[in-house]
Amino acid sequence: MARRHRQPTPDAWPLRVCRLATAVLATSLALSSFVWPNASVSQVDLTTADQLKADYARRRAKLIEALLVDPGGNLWHSASKGLAAIYQEADPSVQALINLDQAAGADPKCEECCTPPAASQCGYGAGYWSLPLLIRAYYMFHAGSDFEGGQYAGRIPAELSDHIKSFYRSYLTKGAGKGYGSCSSSVQPRCSAEYTIDRYDRPPYTYISQSDNHTAVQASSIFLAAQMLKDESSDYAQLYENWRVWWSQFLDGLAKRGFWETASPTYVERHLAPIYNLYDFAEDPLIRKKAEMLIDWYWAEIAQELLHGVRGGAKMRVYGIEEGDRGAISARNDTMYGVYYLYFADSEFESDPSMANAEMYSAIFATSSYRPPDTILELAANPQVRASYEIKERRKGSCFVWDHSNAGEGPYNSRRYAYVTPDYVLGSFQTDADKQFMPLAGQTPHMQNSLVFATSPEARIAWGERGYISSGHINVFQHRNVVIASASGHPELRMAYHFPEPGVLDQVDEEGQWTFVKEGSAYAALRRFDEVLIIEAASSQDYANDFARFKAAIRETEVTFAPASSGTCRYSCACNPLQEKLPTLNGQLVDWDSYPLFASPYVNSDWDSGFLQVVFNDRKLTLDFRDPDNPIKTEGSLHPPTPTPTVTATPTQTPTTTPSATLTNTAAPTATGTPSQVPSSTPTLLHTLTASATLPDTPTSSATLTPTPTSTASPTLTPTSGSAATPTASTTSTASPSPTPPPGSGESWLARLLQWILEWLRRLWRSLQESLQNQYGQVTAPPYGAAQSAAHPGGLAKRDL
Repeated sequence: MARRHRQPTPDAWPLRVCRLATAVLATSLALSSFVWPNASVSQVDLTTADQLKADYARRRAKLIEALLVDPGGNLWHSASKGLAAIYQEADPSVQALINLDQAAGADPKCEECCTPPAASQCGYGAGYWSLPLLIRAYYMFHAGSDFEGGQYAGRIPAELSDHIKSFYRSYLTKGAGKGYGSCSSSVQPRCSAEYTIDRYDRPPYTYISQSDNHTAVQASSIFLAAQMLKDESSDYAQLYENWRVWWSQFLDGLAKRGFWETASPTYVERHLAPIYNLYDFAEDPLIRKKAEMLIDWYWAEIAQELLHGVRGGAKMRVYGIEEGDRGAISARNDTMYGVYYLYFADSEFESDPSMANAEMYSAIFATSSYRPPDTILELAANPQVRASYEIKERRKGSCFVWDHSNAGEGPYNSRRYAYVTPDYVLGSFQTDADKQFMPLAGQTPHMQNSLVFATSPEARIAWGERGYISSGHINVFQHRNVVIASASGHPELRMAYHFPEPGVLDQVDEEGQWTFVKEGSAYAALRRFDEVLIIEAASSQDYANDFARFKAAIRETEVTFAPASSGTCRYSCACNPLQEKLPTLNGQLVDWDSYPLFASPYVNSDWDSGFLQVVFNDRKLTLDFRDPDNPIKTEGSLHPPTPTPTVTATPTQTPTTTPSATLTNTAAPTATGTPSQVPSSTPTLLHTLTASATLPDTPTSSATLTPTPTSTASPTLTPTSGSAATPTASTTSTASPSPTPPPGSGESWLARLLQWILEWLRRLWRSLQESLQNQYGQVTAPPYGAAQSAAHPGGLAKRDL
């Protein structure tokens, strides 16, 4: 992958932060020069949705070709290859038919050939993971198929179609689900089971485990198998109807609260592939519409943290490498690696189409009729235009009830945070010492916090008690480009970090107690103590592309240790005293509790609202699940010439109520500017979303962006987490700047350059004020917390921790 040169984003100054459990840190940063802006700020090309769609067929053929030659050879991998081969050729090979026939002869309840029963009793093997593949094979290729106009109908013989139907009759007999040994049908405690749907005949199917992937695989297979067989008996017909109602409710719940196996390099495909089957094959138009919109929802989450075909951000259920890398070390081994290429193109898969672990369900994505909306295509494919910003997300923890909001319930409420730039993505699960916020029960190290670089699938640094993976025992606080991680309270653990193989990163220098990294257009500094790890990332542009300058700024930090009373640590800066519990930022409590479902400049949704908006490059996508009988998807221009964007609503469905809601989402990125716009310093973006189900033929939402006045030399920033909260900053001026257009909108390049210069001069003046005033404050926090104050490369600041 070619190295990308990052366009200047004037507000993306590196942050200085220090906080050690039971330590005191004194910091002094020297005054340094500023970087004059690049005059070619507007010369970044936008990859358009039309370009991506025009090349889609070629990329799909490349993905299928890679799938067919992949060496993976277990039962469901063979079924996946058989599915892809039959889709590709009207006259399929005998081997492709054999692959599907063998999968249909396996035991559908057996996840692995475990005991009991003996391996010889598993038929051709474990058929559990073939459930979604054989659903797709039947509905696409049987003689009566109407998929995509029936162009694939009759590609499998009647005998194979009947064999597949027998497979699902067996699955629905005596209860659907996993059946043996590790897949025991005995009911397990809610917070430890993966058995998911223990019986299909127990309405209202409340026993749904915390393994999203098992729920999706089994529930979709039950529903579509019952649909396949419903004309055979009234029992199947009733089963179909029961699960039709269940799926309508379940899709609404997912849209409101998300998945807890967030960003898993193993399980994302197992969430999405079964829902793709619903979209392609469900007869009920309401289920199809909700499935389509939930897939859009999922791709919106992915798109805002995708960096040249590699997903950044914190990841859940990341496995160890004892049995081979499954995405913990290299993004090539993420099961979705080839699918990211399929939709968004910008990936090393183009030159090196290795599949690794993607041979399981990639054939489902490659053969589906689903296509992402234009807004999502462009959001994912343009990291340069997206610039730099924060993402805040609330997700379910490992103990939840799927059909309730779980508002205020603890423990195990997950808070996910990422700082995204064109050069790197730094992402963490925010976890506190009291464990009010954590995505896992903590015993099993299945999380990954990481710094992902924009240069290659292997360019990644991760940290935790096992280096590349971590558990809920680790306490983490991240703000923008800085992370403090601590194992305080668990003396048996030692913080560690994991680097890729030698030669992957451009430069790694060990200098004293600091490790410095240069990779592409990004820098990083790491310092590890026995139970504490500090990580700071920066874009090289912030230091005039001078690695020595970055290292000098870090090295000049003077570190001394001294015991801190009452298990606290102190940190002096131009800010207010901390409170005693959760981490604080510049004296203000970090409000993790009010994190929304999504909060970023581009994707926003309140927790449990059922209303999501995606905005990028003058495009706007809204997904409105609030009326369960009439979900509405709207995509159009952010500033349409006429109020008539394309609106699609559920066929034959009309709103039975008149819901109306207003949702105000706030995000404060470091810089959300694009080549066509350079924002003022620290803009606050206010997205005001309004929707009404009674106006299906008019735009269901509107967005306005209102920047707040620029902050002064001694800011007191209030980080916000809830969608209705607004970050504030003290200011010496009451003047209000003119509204700034949203990222991606057009504006004269000369006006943007002048705006940038004025902003640069304001920053220089404020930095000089800071160095003259030399104001100090003090903060205290528990060992798990972290305090942070923005320190610009040109400013002078001193902090004691």
